[in-house]
Amino acid sequence: MTDTELLGLAGRAALVTGAGMGIGKACALMLARAGARLVIADRDLPACERTADEIRGLGGTARALGTDVRLAAEVEALVAATVDGLGALDVCVHNVGGLAGQPVQPFLDTPVESFDAIAANNLRATWLCCHAAARAMVAGGKPGSIVNVASVAALRAVRGIAAYGAAKAAVANLTMQLAVELGSHGIRVNAVAPATTATELIRERVEHGEFRAIEEVNPLGRLAMPEDIAGAVLFLVSDLARYVTGQTIVVDGGISSTTRRLDPTARRR
Repeated sequence: MTDTELLGLAGRAALVTGAGMGIGKACALMLARAGARLVIADRDLPACERTADEIRGLGGTARALGTDVRLAAEVEALVAATVDGLGALDVCVHNVGGLAGQPVQPFLDTPVESFDAIAANNLRATWLCCHAAARAMVAGGKPGSIVNVASVAALRAVRGIAAYGAAKAAVANLTMQLAVELGSHGIRVNAVAPATTATELIRERVEHGEFRAIEEVNPLGRLAMPEDIAGAVLFLVSDLARYVTGQTIVVDGGISSTTRRLDPTARRR
């Protein structure tokens, strides 16, 4: 049996959100290499198209759609387009999240508008994507797998990101709830919890040493790369994880296991 056959993803219909760059892009490329057929989505359609071009360059199948996953109508249209285009929905990787343009700031200084924006970008978007994807999987009558991207901030307190941490903790809990409710339909639901990841958005800051202090306290001595997170996602959606559901897998190089923790906004002087 080949590695691809062991994964069991050849020909599977997969949807990846936030696939224009970073973790979402890495997940899309890794799923394509494993043989999945993809619909990928991002608010930045040109970036999403570039990812689709890369997948097609690998000999894979990919369609890019511009989607704001905070909006229910757009999520419903995205899932419908996936099922129409691929004939099914077997795998959904929901990657969209982040601070939604809000600053890192103390809890006492955080306005409710910042909380609302972060909650919409993380919890609301996850709820909408899981809801639409799960209903499509149930309607299709086949087993499926959903993976959400949470954060180590869901499991550890970090100064300045109370709203983000709370929203990601809710994502981890929602993942457990859905695993319990959807297991009878053969749908597995899991999450990954990355630490700071060297995506395109922060790579220049990494090169200038802004995160060196975090790298020094990390047991593996570096920040995560998007492919590190994508590898865990690939495992969770594959047949190798066929008995794994309701879990949030921490992918952080061991930093949450050490007492030498550091605020991620800290810079080395």
